[in-house]
Amino acid sequence: MDDLMLHSLASGTRRGYNSSMKHWTTFTKIYNFDFIPSERTLPLFAAFLSTRVKHPNKIFSAMASYFKPFVKNWDEIRRTYSLEQVLTGAAKQPQTPTKRSPPLLPPHLVAFVEKALLPNASFDDLLFALICALGFCGIMRLGDGLIEYDKKEDREWRKVIKRSSVVLEPHVKVQFFLPYHKGDRYYRGNHIILKPENSPSDFSIVDLFQLYLRRRDALFPANDRLLIRKNGKPPLRSWVVPLIRKVAPGVSGHGLRAGGATWLAMRGVPSDIIKRLGRWTSETWEVYIRDHPDLNAAIARWILRTHA
Repeated sequence: MDDLMLHSLASGTRRGYNSSMKHWTTFTKIYNFDFIPSERTLPLFAAFLSTRVKHPNKIFSAMASYFKPFVKNWDEIRRTYSLEQVLTGAAKQPQTPTKRSPPLLPPHLVAFVEKALLPNASFDDLLFALICALGFCGIMRLGDGLIEYDKKEDREWRKVIKRSSVVLEPHVKVQFFLPYHKGDRYYRGNHIILKPENSPSDFSIVDLFQLYLRRRDALFPANDRLLIRKNGKPPLRSWVVPLIRKVAPGVSGHGLRAGGATWLAMRGVPSDIIKRLGRWTSETWEVYIRDHPDLNAAIARWILRTHA
């Protein structure tokens, strides 16, 4: 049972939860409270957090993971009126704006693809362009199988997109199985289908994928990892993100997904469709539209120019 409980959380999540628990440990030591939370101490802890962290609820998620197995009334004390009132009041306090990665703009993506199609381009140039195109056109996180994490303990083969799952209809569509994403707690996976219209008009995501497959299969016919560098190693976050920022300063890996969602919104795609395509379980994607009106305007100008 302990082994199953251990695997219920990804290693990165466990590490984040352990870090979050330090806030509770500090609070109980400063004010000499019992380590086991109670109906009295949780609201006080929420007030303590309100001046120290932006998102207290994340700390409470970590505490639930730690305390719920042996604090039988955890759900009851977590939902008390006084605690909810403190958290609501904290959320209404003036906040420093959250720094978010700006969305990748279509011209940036086009620049990556054009470089990858040059006669002297390397295999890794093509791989990098495809990763960015999949993140943008497929509304995918880098962590959704497009890259591996730098820390080996965070890597899981079951999250890797497999070459054997790919079904290609040349110039028409490409399909592959995404075994895991952040909103997929039970690893049910999703089939991702991409067509030329999923990409900006300057290139076809299907043709780009087809070119990559041809070169990849010549190098690694027996390797089932879909996305692989020429040296036989998986692409790491520390390799991908700096390459993105050479062309698009300030953009992180999450900016690919944000850029794709913003691009779809500027083209008039309904919000429920964007939410489903991006496998969002909330309205989080709309933050990109609200937080980056200047980039939205830039994308709108680019769409008008390319369709003129």
